Amino acid sequence: MALNGAVYNVTQYMDFHPGGWEELVKGVGRDATDMFNEVHKWVNYQGLLEACLVGKLVDGPAETMMSPPKPPPPSSMKPPTPVLPPIPAKPPTPTMDHFQTDTKITINIYTKRKGLSKESVIIDNEETKLRALVYLDNNEVFLVHLDLCEKVAPSCVVRVGQSGKVEIDLKKSSKQRWRSLGNPLEKHLWCGQRKDLPANYRQWTVKEVSCVTHNTKLLLLSPPPTTCQLSVPVGHHVNIRTVIEDTEVLRPYTPVTDLNNIISGQDDTSLLFLIKIYPDGAVTPGLGRLTPGDLVTISDHLGSFSMTQIPEDRAVTLLAAGTGITPMVAIMTSLQARKQRPQLRLVTFDRTPEDIIWKDQLSVFQYKNSDWVSVTHVVTAPSESWDGETGRISEDIVKKYIDNKTWVGLCGPPGFNREAVRLLRDVRQLETEHIHVFEG
Repeated sequence: MALNGAVYNVTQYMDFHPGGWEELVKGVGRDATDMFNEVHKWVNYQGLLEACLVGKLVDGPAETMMSPPKPPPPSSMKPPTPVLPPIPAKPPTPTMDHFQTDTKITINIYTKRKGLSKESVIIDNEETKLRALVYLDNNEVFLVHLDLCEKVAPSCVVRVGQSGKVEIDLKKSSKQRWRSLGNPLEKHLWCGQRKDLPANYRQWTVKEVSCVTHNTKLLLLSPPPTTCQLSVPVGHHVNIRTVIEDTEVLRPYTPVTDLNNIISGQDDTSLLFLIKIYPDGAVTPGLGRLTPGDLVTISDHLGSFSMTQIPEDRAVTLLAAGTGITPMVAIMTSLQARKQRPQLRLVTFDRTPEDIIWKDQLSVFQYKNSDWVSVTHVVTAPSESWDGETGRISEDIVKKYIDNKTWVGLCGPPGFNREAVRLLRDVRQLETEHIHVFEG
């Protein structure tokens, strides 16, 4: 490309450009001076691109190139050298820049990864400190962690583009130009595996508590005021942390969505949990005693599931044992939002009819979506009035409700999961990519 009369071969610079390939290629093969000056006229491109300089930009026709040498006759040609398969390229490391006005500062994170959404971003804004965690593919994350130069308002606006660009708008508390964005804090601009980043916990506030069954409660939690962006993706979970006898104890829980929009206190920022209380459990007795106003310590969300794993051309069967219903609820509401809804069957497994979690909610959801949803309950200890399925996960159940052209998601105790996977493979010959086990 040409800049101010000089021609640069920017091939080697592509991966280092803060805006990524997509922005840089807009100027390739042309005089990009005006385009460059519109965006960042102040940048010292001569220093950055010194090694890429080709020469001066001149007018006139291109010089005639010499004809290439003729190839040798076929008899003298050597056998072609075997070509080794290409080595997979390492994904580019995300970069960051910012720009400002007198009233606003915008932080741009160029992840260079497609398929991101607002759920991929967690932002904690303490007005003078900012922590932005971006979930990438392959279980990687990128962290922006700053001690801001000046104070900002507690809210923020987040935009995520199709190219993987994340924009964070912060409103300045006072009208002024900042001399810099701020100073880096621990792990600023760190990129790596999620498991290698220390866990981050927040204090969520109990907003509402209600009983769902004789031993299951519904908890509605509100985020801390400093968390301005945190949504748990479908199929992901969080860890709830507590301390018992000076020992830290973690338990994974999957948030649910309101199937029929009947929970009045829920909004886009809150989390909803179905918690089964075990009298001799390590964590659940304490959760069962929570009342509005109490605090619960919760981690960032964890998990690798994506709704893109569910093929558009397959029916969906969800197998849930007990509280294994929790990831299924979010899948059901997400499938409801699709333009082309698949045929969906939910099969739950519980000890007694009284143990079935959200039985009425599931019944209403099935009634409202009867053209594509069916729900079946299986119990091992039926009451006299029970007229539904009985028993456990079995070959008969699999044959009756699942065919070999469906995608299956399942969640339950480890023994249930192992037996269900065995039956799906042996009885229905389902491939691994058509089975997903939610474990945590």
